[in-house]
Amino acid sequence: MPLAKCVRLPNRLTVKTLLLFGARSGHLFADCSADLFLAMTRRGWNCVWVTRRPAIQQQLHQACFPCEIIGTPQHRSLLQRASAVIFSSQITDVCDDEMTLPEQTKVIFTGHGKSSKASSLKSNYHANVDLMHSSIAFVSRRVTAALAASTYRKTDLSVCYGIPLSKIAVTGHARTDKLFDSRLRRETLTDATRGSKRILYAPTWRKHGKMPQTRIFGFQDYDAAALLRALDDDDISLHIRPHIQDERFNPSFIEEIATLQKASVRVQALPSSAISDINNVLADFDALITDYSSIDDDFMLLDRPIAYAPFDFQEFARVQGFIEDYGATRAGPIATSFADVLTFIRQIASGHDPDRSKRSARFAKVHDFTDGRSTDRAIAAIEDVLS
Repeated sequence: MPLAKCVRLPNRLTVKTLLLFGARSGHLFADCSADLFLAMTRRGWNCVWVTRRPAIQQQLHQACFPCEIIGTPQHRSLLQRASAVIFSSQITDVCDDEMTLPEQTKVIFTGHGKSSKASSLKSNYHANVDLMHSSIAFVSRRVTAALAASTYRKTDLSVCYGIPLSKIAVTGHARTDKLFDSRLRRETLTDATRGSKRILYAPTWRKHGKMPQTRIFGFQDYDAAALLRALDDDDISLHIRPHIQDERFNPSFIEEIATLQKASVRVQALPSSAISDINNVLADFDALITDYSSIDDDFMLLDRPIAYAPFDFQEFARVQGFIEDYGATRAGPIATSFADVLTFIRQIASGHDPDRSKRSARFAKVHDFTDGRSTDRAIAAIEDVLS
């Protein structure tokens, strides 16, 4: 779906307050930073999206939104003049590295989402240990402000990212507003599958080279043929969303998805090239299966069934660990075998909502707001930082 053309509204702040936005190391137009960029630009702020993808630049230019390519002379000039950079994952969302960011520039971290896994910005630098350590120091030293979905998640952000509590504002995530207002959705689901109900399967990224890579329901008893039979028997379509890091570094998983999709019209891949921001289509699903991803937090806002399939729990706990008791804090049933996954699929087909009480208890912790106005609160927090 093309972006609606930008119509700027007057704002009391001067247009000299230049803000640079980016996401996912410059490879996607997604996450909270994208939603804030669109909202703030339309409200009259002087915003520029920065990316490494010419296709994204072309898309934004066609809708009359400013966008520059990271590393170009134009980008370097903007970086020197910007009052703040606003990013969702890591500093390479907006520049090549922290050394190119002027000391006076304010740094605002919108957050990609906080899961139960013990992660920080360092986990994105899987290939370069020196860069990883410098990133940790950079975050502790330079982040001016961060945004959290709830008071509970505020503490998580402080622990995992090394950001003082005093710098974290509880606003809700801007990207979740589209779950309350369909007019904010920028993409639509092109559904080539057949099924009376849709299930989204969205496993997380496993640290490259440090643990077994992501596989489709990687339990020992996994049976692709049994999965396809269950989808047919229960009239279910399964949509598989690979993590963007798996798209780049785990070709065997991508091939596995493609093979399954070729075998059945019940299965559809949802790569970032098809849907850049999964929140644009999240409301189209009847249920979610994940493992350690933060996507369950957002899906909880829809009050629909969630199940967990942590096929490598012991190894994941050893290598990456958790910031809370994984088993005690899930918002739905935890599968310990592929047979459990099939049970969940049958429950969804029959209209059951397993462990809804768990979801309600979890929801109260991870969300302080359900009014669809997190963008407004986030912009107010950013304005306070810039004042």
